[in-house]
Amino acid sequence: SDGIQSHTKTLWSLLKQYKIPTVIFVNKMDMEGADKNNVLTSIKNNLTNSAFPFSPNKLDEESYENIASIDENLMNIFLESATIDNELIANAFFNRQFFPVLFGSALKFDGIENLLDCIKFFSSNCMPGSDDMPTDINTDLPSGIVCKISHDENGKRLSFIKLTNGVIKTKSLFGNSDEKINEIRIYNGEKYTIIQEAFPGDIICIPGLTSTYAGQTFGNAKLNNTNILSPSLSYAVIFDSNITDRNKILAILKELEEEDPSLNVDYSEDTKEIYVSLMGDIQTEVLKRRLKDKYNLELSFGQGKIIYKETIDNTSIGVGHFEPLRHYAEVQLKMEPLDRGSGLKFSTEVSEDYLDKNWQRLILTHLKEHVHKGVLLGFPITDIHFTLVAGK
Repeated sequence: SDGIQSHTKTLWSLLKQYKIPTVIFVNKMDMEGADKNNVLTSIKNNLTNSAFPFSPNKLDEESYENIASIDENLMNIFLESATIDNELIANAFFNRQFFPVLFGSALKFDGIENLLDCIKFFSSNCMPGSDDMPTDINTDLPSGIVCKISHDENGKRLSFIKLTNGVIKTKSLFGNSDEKINEIRIYNGEKYTIIQEAFPGDIICIPGLTSTYAGQTFGNAKLNNTNILSPSLSYAVIFDSNITDRNKILAILKELEEEDPSLNVDYSEDTKEIYVSLMGDIQTEVLKRRLKDKYNLELSFGQGKIIYKETIDNTSIGVGHFEPLRHYAEVQLKMEPLDRGSGLKFSTEVSEDYLDKNWQRLILTHLKEHVHKGVLLGFPITDIHFTLVAGK
């Protein structure tokens, strides 16, 4: 009854980015105030104009007219034969030319059969093709993506990894790091089995790695830009009067941040407040529930405030020094503005003869790990290319 919400728009943008064919199922149509026409209008205004009701078991003239309206070739076919082949309809769906809209109430199984029939119709009439693997990929190099970070019941850090190329074995080093793989697990629910080696396509868990993070790639694996997932609201953590150890709360939130980096947990030295980044009320309630279930901790959050971002408009060079007792370090960075929506990029142009590769990798890793604040209002920076140009 409230129409399209912000989290639906976020998911829609993500589906568009990855070019995923999409069926829209409008749930809870049994609620008072639910109106098909209003919802359909909201979908057309906020998501796509190429969305309309669809039922594979009731393909009539109106259905064919809707499908024909999206493509000139389909229109010509419809005008000539007053129908459109199922294969052509499925092709149009897989090419994201139109988006079927289905209505129902999942709790009452209303509309579910039509949803399953719809999926069956598209999958049986067309299978989307896949691109050939590029010829310059080294398929022997262990490669993959860190899908998520979590912790087991004993607090041990778990890295879940999708292996795309090569073979990973126990007692070998993980990726380009110096961390050794002591155990490889295959999970089934909460239970797991231990294996000695993993192969492409396996989703594995490696306990004990400390430097991994969600979305990290290694070897020749690549991951598309995921800035679209960044939350847009910042919430201050509100403490009950019986909570005295704020450092403990910060540590708990930091642990959850490892599992979901988008939380962007931040502590303000000026206000002595802890802030988290969330997408809205739904995610806020989920976080409250997790804190209660996992840590028996009840926290509340203030009013969400929009997270703006800062950037630069000219190339600049920055130098940082670190001088504790008997030690000295210096890092020199070049910062260049990027096109809007590019996010942050990191590279190096320093010779390994001048600065060891391990030091360079350490600098770039820490640059990627932290949320850097701008100098205007203290908001996170974006659309900047950092290049390491010197260090000692």
